[in-house]
Amino acid sequence: MKTNVPLGSIIIRFADRTYALPESTANGHFSKVLLIDADVINAAQINNKLTYQAVLATGDQRVYTGQVNLVSPQGLSIISDIDDTIKISEVTQRKQLLEHTFYSDFTAVPGMADLY
Repeated sequence: MKTNVPLGSIIIRFADRTYALPESTANGHFSKVLLIDADVINAAQINNKLTYQAVLATGDQRVYTGQVNLVSPQGLSIISDIDDTIKISEVTQRKQLLEHTFYSDFTAVPGMADLY
């Protein structure tokens, strides 16, 4: 989920539980570790996925949904973004980002395929 809520708050819902995130930073980013009880996960997960809702502050009717992929506690997991890690997008340059996203063919970051 990506949304910017500068100095705002969001409630995350898993099954019948709610978790309030602290107020966001001025750029709208949130950071919080949520500890979800195993009984909530076991009751709500389907095919190793747990659906959540992010609800914005009172008066804002937007609701975002997403899924958390539940992974084994054993093994190796790689979590990465795409822009300028796997795909050249020049995310910090608006004009180039739009060009790479909508007009140019996919161009891989050199060496990343081998690294992954």
